[in-house]
Amino acid sequence: MIEIFAIPIPKVISHHELEFLMGYNTESIKRSIKRCQLQDERKRKLLGQMLIRFIILNKFKVTNDNIDFYSNDYGKPYLRGNKNFHFNISHSGDWVICAVNNKPIGVDVEQIKQINIRMFQPFLSSEEYKSLNPEKNGALRRFYELWTYKESFIKCIGLGLSIPLDSFTIRFTDRIQVLNKAEDILSGFHFYQYDIDSNYKLAICSQNPEIDRKVEIVTYEQIYSFFTKIPLARAKL
Repeated sequence: MIEIFAIPIPKVISHHELEFLMGYNTESIKRSIKRCQLQDERKRKLLGQMLIRFIILNKFKVTNDNIDFYSNDYGKPYLRGNKNFHFNISHSGDWVICAVNNKPIGVDVEQIKQINIRMFQPFLSSEEYKSLNPEKNGALRRFYELWTYKESFIKCIGLGLSIPLDSFTIRFTDRIQVLNKAEDILSGFHFYQYDIDSNYKLAICSQNPEIDRKVEIVTYEQIYSFFTKIPLARAKL
């Protein structure tokens, strides 16, 4: 069963607490977080790392020192030593999301903002763009629904943007389908949209049809309290 976890990000987290949580990560992850130019982005990325560690520590009863991530050539992260554990993290605005399963999975959350949909036409297939009809009421929410499906698919297959976003089509039928450039249906992918917040769209794509329709909310207080009881990790590269 696919599990979805979400942290609503507090407006204020003290510098002391952020530095404390940073200590549970490897040196490479710390550098990656510190490269984020905006403080809010650093906070979201850090909480994403803490959420997946929280999940792993509770699922597998290992120590934090034993958690070792690696990425494929396209940047998709995996847990070393456990081929049957797949996860994906996404964050936007006030939310951090993590999806886990025993098969490949992708998740994307986006805060709904006013945008010019026409600017995204180069990243959509002709069928997708026609289906949006930017002049219609509701086109903005429809766009974010489509976009999160596309992002979740890209993240599920783990090939990053080596797969151009306009090279496949998300088709809305009685069930969401994904088609290649030749309009062949790519089988084995399952999609679902979650309503966590009226100002956000959240989608997952997985190769597992068994999807938990609920999102488990994990508060920041739960995360922080949990790690105060966990020994700090040894520094790694």
